[in-house]
Amino acid sequence: MYLIGICGGSGSGKTSLSKGLSQALGDQSLLISMDDYYLPIDRQQKDDNGIVNFDLLSALDLSQFIHDLNELKKGNAIQIRTYHFNNPQHQSKRVVLEPREYLVVEGIFLLEALKNSNLLDCSIFVDCDEQVMFERRSIRDKTERGINAELISYQWNNHFLPAYHQHIIPHRDLASITLSGELPFDYEYILNQIKSALTFKAL
Repeated sequence: MYLIGICGGSGSGKTSLSKGLSQALGDQSLLISMDDYYLPIDRQQKDDNGIVNFDLLSALDLSQFIHDLNELKKGNAIQIRTYHFNNPQHQSKRVVLEPREYLVVEGIFLLEALKNSNLLDCSIFVDCDEQVMFERRSIRDKTERGINAELISYQWNNHFLPAYHQHIIPHRDLASITLSGELPFDYEYILNQIKSALTFKAL
C-alpha cells in the first residue's frame, strides 16, 4: 500500500483534492479523513472564554489514527466511526475500511501528526491565501454547520490561525508536492507528480 497524505489549511481545497484524487485512482484507492478521529465534544478543550477549540492536536485521537494507518499498511481492515462535527441533525455510523493499493489520507494536522513516522510515501500540501480560506470556511460553517458569523470569525482568529501558523504552514516546504488551492486541480498532472515522488522514494 502507498500512503498519500494531503494537508492544508481549513478551506484550502484539500478535501476536494482528496476526493478527486481518490476518484482518479479508481477502485484501487481508499480515502480516509482525520476528521473521523475527532474526540467527542465532552473531551474537547475550551479556551479562556469557554469556547471549544477544535483546532488543537489534542482535539483528535491521534494514537488511534496512527494505529489504524499502521493496520491498513499491514493489510488489515479497520473500523471507524464517521464524524459530523457534533451536529445533532446527523448520525455518525461505523464503517469498515478494507486496505487498498493506494490510501489517500487528508487532514489539516496530517503532516504534523505523522512527522515522526515513516508512514507517508508521498505528501501533498494545498497552499491557499488566508482570506480565500476564511471566505470558504465561512460559507461552509454557515450552510453545513449552522454556525453564526460572529463565532466563525472568533474561531478563525483565535483558534485556527494560531494552529495554522504553528502546526500547518511549517510543513509546506517539506511536502513532496505543493499545489495551489485556488486553481482547478489537474489530476493527470498530479498523478504524474505522485508517480515521480513514489519512484524517487524507492530509489
